[in-house]
Amino acid sequence: AVPGGSFLRRGDEPVVELLERFNRTQDFELLHAVVRRAT
Repeated sequence: AVPGGSFLRRGDEPVVELLERFNRTQDFELLHAVVRRAT
């Protein structure tokens, strides 16, 4: 968790959008994009 009780940090919005799109589409290229951003 981060200060304020949210588990999201400033700047996480693009990753959240990619994960939401992945959840809707099950397009694993989107999930790979999330992993690439994290490494």
